This record gives sequence, structure tokens and C-alpha cells, in this order.
Amino acid sequence: MAKVRLRCGDTTPVLVLVHVLERTLRLLHPFMPFLTEELWQKLTQMLPSRDTEIPSIMVAQYPDYTSDIFDSAAEGEIELVTGIIRAIRNIRAEFKVETRHRLNVTIQAGQTRNSLASEADTIKSLAWVDRLIMLDDISDTPASQETVVLIVNQVTIYIPMGGVVDLAIERKRLEQEEFSSKEAIQRLEQRLEDSQFLAKAPEDVVERERQRLISISERQSRIKNLLNQI
Repeated sequence: MAKVRLRCGDTTPVLVLVHVLERTLRLLHPFMPFLTEELWQKLTQMLPSRDTEIPSIMVAQYPDYTSDIFDSAAEGEIELVTGIIRAIRNIRAEFKVETRHRLNVTIQAGQTRNSLASEADTIKSLAWVDRLIMLDDISDTPASQETVVLIVNQVTIYIPMGGVVDLAIERKRLEQEEFSSKEAIQRLEQRLEDSQFLAKAPEDVVERERQRLISISERQSRIKNLLNQI
């Protein structure tokens, strides 16, 4: 997120990034002494003068836990922004939308509209969005069979996919994948219910099959959700 601001010429994140890196080097120093010392010496030229008086990271105070520096409201805002970016990017990956093709996105933001609007450039840049619309009233949201609807925390995201991908082809692909996953789940369930397999197979093999079943089941659930939307 800092990269977006830096690319726009905003240098205010630099001091925060340097501070975080410097404190991280102090945390790592007992485990990586030579590398952290070298990096720290080069970094101190970017630190405030009060910190550059310390001759070596070896004698720098180890960071202490300070509860009053935490900002739960800011953390919640950033968590929402990153969740929205992740959801849009997942849809792009799911439908194989190339990064050069930027999407139009509408967000029914409600009470979070102001905070999300302040991070609109970040969302547009990191999720490859062309036009980003923020709405207060759910009655203004677009209604279309070609729109994918995503829920992230308390906001709803609408992504029109008509003209972006061939939804008929995507539906067929997802239906085939759902059928394959259903067969795989049936095979795994039968194997895991087989007493002879459970008795003879090594525990790590049995556990691996259990994890495969969980993974495929989660994937099948996501496919069903996508099919319901297109």
C-alpha cells in the first residue's frame, strides 16, 4: 500500500517504513547478528538524529511491547481494504482475467464509505480496477445476472463480468470442475471409511488423504457459490 503512495509522489510513508525496518532489525539481531548489523549501519543515515547517536545495533535497546501504540480502528480499516483487494483479485484469478484488463467495481460501503474512499486509489491500483464506485444505499446497487457479488465483512462488492469473460464458457468449465471434484470427494470418503485402508496405511498417508478431502470440499463449495452467481 505504501508503494501506491510513493508512486504518486507522496513520501510521507518513508519514515514509517524506515522505523518499522529498524525495529525489525533489532528484533532479528540476536538470531542474525552480522547481517542485521550491516543493514542497520546503512539504515541509520535515514533515521532521526536521536537514533543515529547509537554506534551499533548491538547496544541498541531491544524493542518493548507497548499497548498504547495499537489502533484497533485503523487495523480494522486496513483489514477491510486488504480483504476487498483480495476478494477482487481472487475473482480475477478464478475467471482468468488478465491484469491488463481493468475491472469496473461498485461497493455498497454504508458507514465505511469515507474510510474506503480514502483508500480508493490503493484498491484500484492493487486490484487492477478502472472505475470504482462507492454507494451508501443498497437500493442503488447494480442488478444483473452477469454481475458477481462478493461479501467482505460489512460491505458488498459488485463486479460486472459481462463483456469481460464469456460467462457461458466459464459456467461450463466450473460445472465440469464441480463434477470432477464431486467424484474425487466420493473416492476419498470411501477410502477414509475403509477399515482395511485405515488399519494398514501409515498415519501420514491417512492424514494426507483427510487434508485432500478438506481441500477439495472447500473448492467444491467455492465453485457452487460462483455458479450461483453466474
